[in-house]
Amino acid sequence: MKSDFNERLSQEFSFEAATLQDIWSLFHTAELLTKNAITLIEAMKPTQDLLLNLLQLSMRSSEGNCETVLRETNDCMKLFEKMASSICEIASRFENAVNEIQKSLRASTETFNATDSIE
Repeated sequence: MKSDFNERLSQEFSFEAATLQDIWSLFHTAELLTKNAITLIEAMKPTQDLLLNLLQLSMRSSEGNCETVLRETNDCMKLFEKMASSICEIASRFENAVNEIQKSLRASTETFNATDSIE
């Protein structure tokens, strides 16, 4: 997508500065969303490992401490669900940004083509 954007620019299309700024801003937003998703995914691995350890401990535990282990396991599962939900939200926002980039490029291309055919 970025290469398509650069290719269009290299063909010396005369986009308005505001349109270019909007497109660049959307690329920046998409990049930040990607970084946020990667950070969340990386943070999920230790949470998953902790959850597995707690589950193993609760299976082995036959003492009165089992209730605490189950509560901690449940808390970890809730955290994991929140992280997964955040990733889904980021993915949706990323998709919206990409769609906006595509719309802006199409509109600018159509404007350029219309202007070009008038001249």
